[in-house]
Formats: sequence, structure tokens, C-alpha cells
Amino acid sequence: TGPLSGVSRWFEDQVRTRLSSAEAVRDRALRRLDEALESFAQQQVAALDEARRELQRVTRSAQQAHADYRDRVERQQQRLAELLTAEAWLARAHREPDASHEQ
Repeated sequence: TGPLSGVSRWFEDQVRTRLSSAEAVRDRALRRLDEALESFAQQQVAALDEARRELQRVTRSAQQAHADYRDRVERQQQRLAELLTAEAWLARAHREPDASHEQ
């Protein structure tokens, strides 16, 4: 084995060094990619959590508005029933003045 074996060894060392350097660059890039993906995933989870909380707030508000509306309608129906009863009583009292005095 003559001078070519030394060249061959030097060439193999160069290839190993460059391969090792390329692997280190690849590993750093993969770590950065993993970190970026993790950060993105955390941001998406946070955004989804905020959207869920907003949806819950809107839902509660809509439910309260519906309950308030239903209560208002019930009160108006009760008031209408009272007015119709009073109107009927007044009409009867007007038609039968003696009967209304007896009650």
C-alpha cells in the first residue's frame, strides 16, 4: 500500500467529517422544526380554547336573552288576561248595573 492509501484515508476522513457536519446540521434543523411545530400546536390549542370560551359566553348570553324574552312574554300574557278579565267585568257591570252592585 503506497501513497494512494494515504490519499484514500484522507478522502475517507473528509467524507466522514462532511457527513458528520451534515448530520449535525440536519439534527439542528429537525430540532428547530420540532420546536416550531410544538409552538404552532400550542398557539392553535390556545386559539381553540379562546374560541370555545367565546362560544360559551355567547351561548350563555343567548340563553339569558331567550329566558328574559320568555319571561317578558309571560308577563305580557298575564297582563293581557287581567285586562280582558277587567274589560269583561266592566262590560257586564255596564249591561247589568244592579248585578254589579250586588257583588
